[in-house]
Amino acid sequence: MISFLFTTSSLPFSALTKWGLNTDCSHFAIGFDLDQPSGIIFHSDFMGCHIDFYSNFVKKNKVVHRLEFKDRLTLREEENVYQALISGAYKKGYDYGAYLFWAFNILGNKLFNLKISKKNLWQSKDYYLCTEVYSTLAGLEFSKNVSFPNVDNTSMLKPHDLYEELSCCKFLVDCAII
Repeated sequence: MISFLFTTSSLPFSALTKWGLNTDCSHFAIGFDLDQPSGIIFHSDFMGCHIDFYSNFVKKNKVVHRLEFKDRLTLREEENVYQALISGAYKKGYDYGAYLFWAFNILGNKLFNLKISKKNLWQSKDYYLCTEVYSTLAGLEFSKNVSFPNVDNTSMLKPHDLYEELSCCKFLVDCAII
């Protein structure tokens, strides 16, 4: 089962991000088989795009929102998602330039009410913020005539805004976090 996770943590950047964005989450990750002991997480943090065990991930992160597929995907469909992530972003670096541009925009908006840019002028093609990882899945189709929506400007997108975009997808269900 694939899960889209929107999380927070006790790290200073998470607190700063939530303050700047006025939101409840500061990070985005994609999970596979999280109900299993061997469940894994794919995400991009300051260490770059990588895979971690879910058990390690939740030691530092608290899941705020979780979206899952209404209908179970076939093994081939799940493999297509996994392969898209691996071929598109795995072992790519973190996009520090995009993060700085994004942070300057958020701080400018929060402190001086400046307009947030629609385009990240410092983003790099082969480096990823957490929300940019989603772009490797955009447009990916499934046999059930279902495809991930294209989401514009993922390098300027708040994790919570990505959650709102994806929660509108009829093939995903919002799982209550207990």
